[in-house]
Amino acid sequence: AQLSFSWTLFDGGSNLSLAKSQLADANSSENLLKQNTFSILSNLKSYKDNDDINIQSLSKASFQLKLNEKLTHLVSVGYKAGYLTYLNFQVQAGTLYNSYLNLFGTKSALYNNRLQYASLFLFKDFQKTYASLLDLLN
Repeated sequence: AQLSFSWTLFDGGSNLSLAKSQLADANSSENLLKQNTFSILSNLKSYKDNDDINIQSLSKASFQLKLNEKLTHLVSVGYKAGYLTYLNFQVQAGTLYNSYLNLFGTKSALYNNRLQYASLFLFKDFQKTYASLLDLLN
């Protein structure tokens, strides 16, 4: 047993180099895990930031739509009274249509961002994995 132990210990350094190689692989894997964890946390923060931006954009788009609805009504009254031309009415109707499109696009961006965020939590053990990733960083 002593001879076997000595032979294993002094085998020309291959065990030592194997141990160093495995340690380097472990360090590399740990660094990769930290990078991936940072990436996941950054993506989650990005979803939150995007949600805040989309909510502000939605508020602005809703306000613009209400304003353009009122302006369209006023231009319609002006056109019927003979103070404005049909071209004025057409331009305002186009602006109103663009406001509807803007509101739709803003809602789509908001819902898409929320869907992507929610899809992360549809994976079975995501919350547990996420918690362990947080523990790893701390």
